[in-house]
Amino acid sequence: MRNPKCPYFNSCGGCDTQHLAYQEQLKNKANRLAKAIKYDDIQIFSDQEYFYRNRMDLAFHKGGLGFRRKGSWLRIVDVEQCVISNPELNQLLTEVRTYFDEHGYDAYSLREKTGTFRYAVIRTPKGDSSISFVVNSKSPDLQAAYKKVEDFSKKSSAKNILITHESPESDRSTGNDYKVIKGSDELTGTYLGKPFQFFGARVFSEQRRNGRKNASIRAWPD
Repeated sequence: MRNPKCPYFNSCGGCDTQHLAYQEQLKNKANRLAKAIKYDDIQIFSDQEYFYRNRMDLAFHKGGLGFRRKGSWLRIVDVEQCVISNPELNQLLTEVRTYFDEHGYDAYSLREKTGTFRYAVIRTPKGDSSISFVVNSKSPDLQAAYKKVEDFSKKSSAKNILITHESPESDRSTGNDYKVIKGSDELTGTYLGKPFQFFGARVFSEQRRNGRKNASIRAWPD
């Protein structure tokens, strides 16, 4: 047992095993996989333990921006930095938090299904970056939200900024109904040493810097 690096451990619904040594975490994952597929010749490939993720879906709430609280989908744990996100992503998180804290925002309520700003989906593959602001498509304040994001885009270091519309009847953070505010709707990433493009408003998450070690792709490159 050890002290978790994350200050939100046990309250944030994300990481569950930071109190365990990393090698033990990997061994447990391999054992679960072996049990699930009934095959025990599992080889483990791992990279750095912290500051590697290049995508995070952060939820707006009245107190800021964060992740779902453990055991309570309707509550948000306010997060200033994430220790498993890469430095570029944490920098953009700081930019979003600072701007919207200073300028105000209409946060979406999961319980009431009202409000405007739902998520900030931040992606930072090597050499590129994007923020997709997911908004309630039925909010009466969309025009004001657009103006706020347009103003933010002039100050942000993110290369690409989008607004994605999502119905209050669903809770997705990706979709096809979006508008580019800055840059492009495509990002460039690397997989198996080869560059490829994917859409910034659709689903993609590279779990490690080295694609052959552990990557999750849910969008075909163009």
